[in-house]
This record gives sequence, C-alpha cells and structure tokens, in this order.
Amino acid sequence: DAPVERVILTGGPAAMPGLARWLGEALEAPTASAAPAQLATCDEHLTRIAGQPALTLALGLALHGRDWK
Repeated sequence: DAPVERVILTGGPAAMPGLARWLGEALEAPTASAAPAQLATCDEHLTRIAGQPALTLALGLALHGRDWK
C-alpha cells in the first residue's frame, strides 16, 4: 500500500466548511478543495460560476470528448 501524498476534494462536499482541514489531519496529508476555475481556463463571464466545486464533475464530463490536439 502506498501512502497518501495529497488529497484534492471536488464536487459539492468540497465546499463544506472545515472538511479539507479535518480530512487532512485525519490522513496526515495536505488536503485542498478544487473548483473548475482552478483546473481549467474559462471565459471571464463564467469565472464566478466556475468557482463552485460542485461543478467539477460537469467540467470533467464536458472536457471528456474534447480533441486535445
């Protein structure tokens, strides 16, 4: 078994106050919440909306079929 080196929380629970801190202490690993705006660039008018961790799954699904060439 490999040790946990880092935890990144996504989705709705990532916005729960104190969850990242508690989980980081429990796992003894750096823990942070991530929102779509932190993971991919987006149009300026979407920045406020894309700041919600609950939309991370939607971003992943939207980018899934994208041609990255």
